[in-house]
Amino acid sequence: MAIYHFAMQISSRSAGKSSVAMAAYRSGERLTDDRTGEIKQYRPRAVEPETAILAPKHAPEWVYNRQRLWNEVELIEKQSNAQLCREFNIALPVELSKEQQQILVAKFVQEQFVDRGMVADIGIHRDDPGNPHFHVMLTMRPFNEDGTWGNKSRKVYVLDEQGEKIKLKSGNYKTYKERTTNWDEKETLTKWREEWANYANKSLEQAGFSTRIDHRSLEEQGITDRMPTIHEGVIVNSMELKGKITERGEINRSVKEHNAIVVSLNDYRKEKESIEQQNGLLRPEERKIIRQAKAIIQNTLNLDSVQEGLDSLSMRESGLHQQIDQMLKQEVLFNNAEGLLDLIKSLQSDLEGPRVINKEGKLRHTRIENEIAKARDTLQKLGFSTNEEQFKSRKAKVLTYHNDEMTKIKQAREQIAEKQKILRRSEKILLKQEVQILAQQFSDSPGSAKLQYSEVKAIREMNEHMGKMSLKDLRSTFNKLSEKMNTLIKAKEQFIKNAERLRLGEQWLAKYEKQLQEIRKLFLSSKVKQQLKEDIAVSSKMLKQHGIVDRKDYDNQVLIHNQDSSQIQKIDEQIHDLQPGVNVLQGAVRALRAAEQRNTADQQRNHWANKQRNVIRTQENDRDLER
Repeated sequence: MAIYHFAMQISSRSAGKSSVAMAAYRSGERLTDDRTGEIKQYRPRAVEPETAILAPKHAPEWVYNRQRLWNEVELIEKQSNAQLCREFNIALPVELSKEQQQILVAKFVQEQFVDRGMVADIGIHRDDPGNPHFHVMLTMRPFNEDGTWGNKSRKVYVLDEQGEKIKLKSGNYKTYKERTTNWDEKETLTKWREEWANYANKSLEQAGFSTRIDHRSLEEQGITDRMPTIHEGVIVNSMELKGKITERGEINRSVKEHNAIVVSLNDYRKEKESIEQQNGLLRPEERKIIRQAKAIIQNTLNLDSVQEGLDSLSMRESGLHQQIDQMLKQEVLFNNAEGLLDLIKSLQSDLEGPRVINKEGKLRHTRIENEIAKARDTLQKLGFSTNEEQFKSRKAKVLTYHNDEMTKIKQAREQIAEKQKILRRSEKILLKQEVQILAQQFSDSPGSAKLQYSEVKAIREMNEHMGKMSLKDLRSTFNKLSEKMNTLIKAKEQFIKNAERLRLGEQWLAKYEKQLQEIRKLFLSSKVKQQLKEDIAVSSKMLKQHGIVDRKDYDNQVLIHNQDSSQIQKIDEQIHDLQPGVNVLQGAVRALRAAEQRNTADQQRNHWANKQRNVIRTQENDRDLER
């Protein structure tokens, strides 16, 4: 199942690291370190890494060349203790397909690293099928808008109470170093760790898996009965893959064994509680069906596992149909071959009869011989012998095998049909039971007893994510979150509209300024001056419509707009955090609303049916009185 592993390291020259060597190892490519002249190439991997480089729009084109990128890093970082790159090693959910994993990696890296200004060199490793993971190497310094390297930090002067620089005895001014980005802050790393869990869980949810990962430690999650594993590292992993026992590997095996026992016990407790709750709502004959269904599933019984069981049985049934089709095709071949043998036998009989010695007889003889040769050739192409005894012996064996197989297939189909019948009945029972439980939870909802399977799933998901709540609390929580989210969306839309207003306003401002310059020129004809006055009037009107007075006013508005832009990222993060909860709550609200509508429709139908029965009863009574 999916695990949470999110490790970060900063590689520095003082530790003997080379970003070129690191890139060569993670990408599986042959790279040359221009600083040392060394060729960096590592032993080919069993599975070739899947690589990609992502970069901000204003980064130079050469960043997409892996060799030049990391050699440029080595060149710009001149100090002996320079930090060369930031690297993450992140485990991928094994439940996802390769394509789904690639989409997840690209989205996370783009939105969390590249959009912040970093160049990202990605390498997905799949040497161990049970441990797919990816490395991402990130540049430490941003790029300027012109595509040149930016600074990691800048010098800031310390000012006194009068706002003057403080001069030291050495003659220098007192300063401190201020970082140009927040990439090195602890809070940023914590946010990245949390975001990876959010991105991975969203991908698992979209792919239909119930598995989830958690960025928090076991202690932070309130889990005290499980133990954390320790980091093994590249060397230990390599030794373990070769079958060598290591101390760290033994520790992790012991921890995993302990945790597996703990998880099994917890699952047993949950299942026992679920069974006890089920038995309180089921009749004896329903309990029997549930026991039979559990024996078929051989796992925790719920609506999802029953559906998986039915899908598995359908696949087995389809496989049996294919097996029958193959046997029927084989029997058709034998029948065709038997027809050819009978034809050969009949033609040979004609040849052995009285022979007419004339031109017509010779032609007939030749034609029969050709037909016999053609039939034999067809038999050989079909894979059959022209020897009748061998053919009959082979056919008898095949038909005997087919009869035995058909008997087994018939028994298997009967068993599948019986299991499908039990699982479908158990599905109805479980759905009824879930509806009964939810009806108790939503006693204030008149339609809760009319819930269907998809609606039960939506409410169950809401209970898992948001906790159980009444209909009143559900609607209240949904309305509050929706209102908050709509406010954030409107704020973002307003920011976008304002940006567009300023963009168009700047165009009209440029026209207006140019027109003012033109009208001040000497020796303009009266016709040109009149046209410029009209154009200036139009530009002035358009500036007013876009809320701009002059260049100074425009610059002030742009300054305020740019200051607000830092809030947009926070708004996006808030929307991203709210969206899953709103979706889950919305699904539950819609489910209950649909059930209420069905309940109302049923009540109306019953009302009209009762009314119609009363009318018929009255008419019958009137007829009886007339008699």
